[in-house]
Amino acid sequence: MPGGGGAAPPPGSRFRRAVEASFGKFETWRADFRAVATMPGVGWAFTMQDPSTGWLSNHFVELHQDNLVAGFRPILVMDGWEHAFMRDYLATERARYVDAFLENVGWEVVEKRLG
Repeated sequence: MPGGGGAAPPPGSRFRRAVEASFGKFETWRADFRAVATMPGVGWAFTMQDPSTGWLSNHFVELHQDNLVAGFRPILVMDGWEHAFMRDYLATERARYVDAFLENVGWEVVEKRLG
């Protein structure tokens, strides 16, 4: 698929290895990202990389200019505000939007953001 889109990064890819080093398994990272992305409230879900350790972590950020972890590098970002998904989903269907988002990530693009 062009741009590396799909449900999961290829086994052995840089992002997959970074996720496995940080979360143990890709499925654990995915479940954590989904949980962060479906938290009550509106905002953004981020997977960020700590530049000093290379570790990845997931974060909920209400406003994209506030509450970012200083110095961390955004690796994967999902807009969770209603304007991002209400053309295709009801306001109460953010979880369906998150699932669709995670099924169509451009993993090659995400990998380029790794430090």
